[in-house]
Amino acid sequence: MWAYVLAATGALEAAREVTLAVAAFRQEASDRFAFGGFAYVPWTWEQIGLLDEMIGVMGTGRRTPWLEAAEAVAAGSWARAAEIYERCGSAVSVAFARLQAGGDADLRAALDFYRVAGASRFVREAEARLAAIARQTA
Repeated sequence: MWAYVLAATGALEAAREVTLAVAAFRQEASDRFAFGGFAYVPWTWEQIGLLDEMIGVMGTGRRTPWLEAAEAVAAGSWARAAEIYERCGSAVSVAFARLQAGGDADLRAALDFYRVAGASRFVREAEARLAAIARQTA
């Protein structure tokens, strides 16, 4: 989560350092725990240019839907990732993935979630993206 906060605030090099430290810990651990991470995790990896590398590192444990969702992101499909997070029952990850997917229906679903959650930063982001779509279609 710390790497996400760093990346979201523009501190990409610091986010990269934190992520690489996690990767090193994972590679040194003899017990490969299964990967489970909110949608913020592959987003962070994507922002710092380590998405494929981190999927490779995290993919050394038992396969999980969370890893499958990260792989969907790596394949360019946040919409597919949202479907997988839905199966996991992670409303937070579903909303975040829909926000990243960026289609009108996805953004509206994310906006509904973030309004109820009181997540004003994400409400503003979804509203701005919807407004941009409206301008393009006008």
